[in-house]
Amino acid sequence: MSSRLLVILFVMLPGLLTAAVYKRVGPDGSVYYSDQPGDGGKAIKLPESTTYTPPPIPERYKAFRARSLEKQDEKAAGYTKVEITSPTQDSTLRSNAGNLPVSLRIQPGLRKGDVIRLVMDGKKLPLKITTPSLTLKNVDRGTHSLIAKIENERGKTLISSASVSFTLRRESILFPNRRPGKTPGIRPPAPGPISPQSPSIPRPPPSVKPPAFGISSPAPK
Repeated sequence: MSSRLLVILFVMLPGLLTAAVYKRVGPDGSVYYSDQPGDGGKAIKLPESTTYTPPPIPERYKAFRARSLEKQDEKAAGYTKVEITSPTQDSTLRSNAGNLPVSLRIQPGLRKGDVIRLVMDGKKLPLKITTPSLTLKNVDRGTHSLIAKIENERGKTLISSASVSFTLRRESILFPNRRPGKTPGIRPPAPGPISPQSPSIPRPPPSVKPPAFGISSPAPK
C-alpha cells in the first residue's frame, strides 16, 4: 500500500520531485509520506528525474516518407477536369443584393478529404467548399475573374479551372432608377410627326353688314 502511495505522489505531484518529502511510521506500523516533517518524520532522498530524447529520424526514412506522399498525391490527383459552368465567360449578371450563383463540373466527383477553393480577382476566398453549387453573397459590382481549385488535406492544389471573367451589375443606392447617359426622373417628350407647311393665303377682312331699313306703320290710335 505504501509503495502505491509513493507512485501516486510521484505521478500526480511532480513538484514534489524538487521539494522535501518526509516519511513517518505510525504506532500501528502504517507508513505515511508528507511534505511536512510531523512527529517522527524523516526526510528521504528521492531519485533524480530522468528524461528521454528520441533518436533523430534517419534520412532514408525521410526520403521514403516523401516518396510515399508524392505517390499519394499522384493517386489523389486523378481529376481530369474542373470547370466553372456558371457564371459563363464574359457574361453579365444583375443582382441588387450582390448574390452570385456559382456552379462547377468536376470529373470524377470530389473525393473525401478534398475541398474546393475559389480565387476571385487573384485573392483566395476563405471558404472550403465540398459541393459543386453555391451562392456567393454581397459581391461588389463590376467586372471580376473567378478560378476554382481542388486541394487535398494538406492544402496542395491538385487541379485548377480556367479563369472566367464576368460582370455583376447592382442598382445604385443614390440613384436607383438612373441609367448611363440619362438624367434620372426627366423624360424628354416624344417627337411627333412633322407635316409640310402650306403657303399662307391672306384672308379678306370680315364683311360689314349694312343696317336693315324697313317701313314702320304708325301705331293705331
